[in-house]
Amino acid sequence: MSLFILILIIIFSLIIGFYQAKFTLVRIVNATQLYYRDNDGTEQKIYTHRTMAKGGLHYLIGWCLILIVQLSVGYLLTNEAFSIDHSFKELYAEVLRDLMSAFRFSDVGNTSWSVWALTGFSSLFYTYFLIKKSPAIKEKLISKDDADFIDEK
Repeated sequence: MSLFILILIIIFSLIIGFYQAKFTLVRIVNATQLYYRDNDGTEQKIYTHRTMAKGGLHYLIGWCLILIVQLSVGYLLTNEAFSIDHSFKELYAEVLRDLMSAFRFSDVGNTSWSVWALTGFSSLFYTYFLIKKSPAIKEKLISKDDADFIDEK
C-alpha cells in the first residue's frame, strides 16, 4: 500500500510541479546594489542583475492542492473516518508546518514520510521545470561559480 501511495505522490508532484512552473513569470531586473561618487561628486550606481520569479495565483492553487493531497493521504494511511472538524484541525496544523518548518519536525506519526515525499518531490519537479523553462533560472541555479579555489594540501 505504501509503495502505491508513493508512486501516486510522485505522479501528483510531477503534475503540480509542471503546473506551477508553467505559469511562473521569470524576469531579470537591474537592481542598484551599491553606488559611488566620482571626482565631480556625481553619484554613479553599480547595478547587479537579479533573476526574479513570481508564481502568483497558479502557484497558490498548486500549494492548496498539495495540502488537500496531504490530508487525503493522511486519511488513507491511518484509515480514519472523514470528519470536517478533524480536517480543519489537520489543515491548520499543515499550514503551520508549511509556513514554519520547525512545526514539521514535531510530526513523527504514520504519515510523516508521505508529507516529506510530497513536499520534496513537488519542490524538486517545480525546480526542474523552472530550469527547463528559463535559461536565467538555469544559469542562477546550475552555473559553475567562477571564483578561484585554492587547493589546500
